[in-house]
Amino acid sequence: MIRVLHVGLGPIGAAVARQIDSRKGFRIVGAIDIDSKKIGQDVGIIIGAPRTLRVKVGVDIGKTIKAAKPDIAVVCTSSSLKGVLPELLEVIKHRVPVVTTTEEAVYPQKANLDLAKRIDDAAKKAEVAVLGTGVNPGFTMDALPIALSAVSTCGGALNSGHPTNGPVGGASGVSSSQMARSAPRTSGAMLAYIGPKS
Repeated sequence: MIRVLHVGLGPIGAAVARQIDSRKGFRIVGAIDIDSKKIGQDVGIIIGAPRTLRVKVGVDIGKTIKAAKPDIAVVCTSSSLKGVLPELLEVIKHRVPVVTTTEEAVYPQKANLDLAKRIDDAAKKAEVAVLGTGVNPGFTMDALPIALSAVSTCGGALNSGHPTNGPVGGASGVSSSQMARSAPRTSGAMLAYIGPKS
C-alpha cells in the first residue's frame, strides 16, 4: 500500500486526490491546504469522495509528514515553479519523493533554471525523486474535449462546466458566470499561459 500525502486541495488537487482514493494500492494518509475553511475537515468531504477518509486536512507540511509517514507527496499548489518552491523544498527536506502538477516543473525555462537547480540539489541531497507532470487546465478542459469531440456528428455547444473554471478561469480574466471572454482583471493576477514555451 502506497501512503500518499496531498499538498494543495484546490480543484486540481482535489481531482487528483479523488483519483488516488479510487485506486487500489494507494492510501491517502495526509493532506495540507492553506484554506482555513478546509483545515481540520475530513479529506474525503473536501475532495468529494464517496466516504470520509478519517484524515484531517492540516496546514503544516513538516508536522503532517512526521505524523503520517507518507511514501510520496503529490503537490498541486501553483502553476509557477517560484510559487511552489517552498512546498517542494519542505517536502524534500523530509526525504519524501514528490510528484507535482506544476506546469513549469515539467520543463523549466531559462528564467527558472536557478529554481530548478535548487530543487534538483535538494532532491539529490535527500536522495528522493521529484517528478513534474504538469496539468494545464486550458488543455485538459478546453482543447482535449474539442479534439475528442471532432468525430461527433451531432451539433450543439461545448461547455466545459468543470469546477476549475472558477479559480483558473478567473485568474485569466474569464468570467465563470459568463463562460466567455471578458476584460482582464486589474488585481495584478497573472494573465498568461503557464507551460512549456516554444
